[in-house]
Amino acid sequence: MQYVYATSNPFVFGKSFFVAQTFVCAISLAYDFFRFVSRPHRGRKPSVDTAEIKRLRDEEKLGATEIARRLGIGRATVYRALASGGQET
Repeated sequence: MQYVYATSNPFVFGKSFFVAQTFVCAISLAYDFFRFVSRPHRGRKPSVDTAEIKRLRDEEKLGATEIARRLGIGRATVYRALASGGQET
């Protein structure tokens, strides 16, 4: 097994120092990973009122492009809001 040392002289620290340092790094990475995985991803709060988008489509019979222009949002946002079925998460 070959060790990579932070200094040019590999005998400044003993081998046990690098083993301990590697172990601490592995524990830290595992902790960060499980902390990230355990929390649910909620995303950001919706910035567009889906009811308004549906109202513009149903009552005023506007297309996605015109709805996007009126509300100042992208067409993809309009399509997402229409596909969600009015459910705001």
